[in-house]
Amino acid sequence: MLVVYYSAQTHTKAVAEKISKNLNADIFEIVPEKAYTSEDLDWTNNNSRVTKEHENEELRDIKLTTTKVDNFEDYDTILIGYPIWWGIAAWPVNNFVKENDFTGKKVFQIDK
Repeated sequence: MLVVYYSAQTHTKAVAEKISKNLNADIFEIVPEKAYTSEDLDWTNNNSRVTKEHENEELRDIKLTTTKVDNFEDYDTILIGYPIWWGIAAWPVNNFVKENDFTGKKVFQIDK
């Protein structure tokens, strides 16, 4: 079992770590190449990074430090945790999902 998570402000990280510990599961953090700052995450500011990305879907192609999990093929159950941005999964999760083959795996979402 593998817990995968993206956490912009450590809330999802705390939940993912508890779940991983309780289930004795491995854990993998989704990390954007360019981290989001507090200012980037200010959704009330029309000029913030997340607001611009929300308004322009082309900006949501967030490059990650890696999308590869060692021995990914060995996991049969994947839990994916992320914050909700504008009613959907935070977009840094998108490229992780696109770059991995979940065929034959049970996948659960954990949205915070």
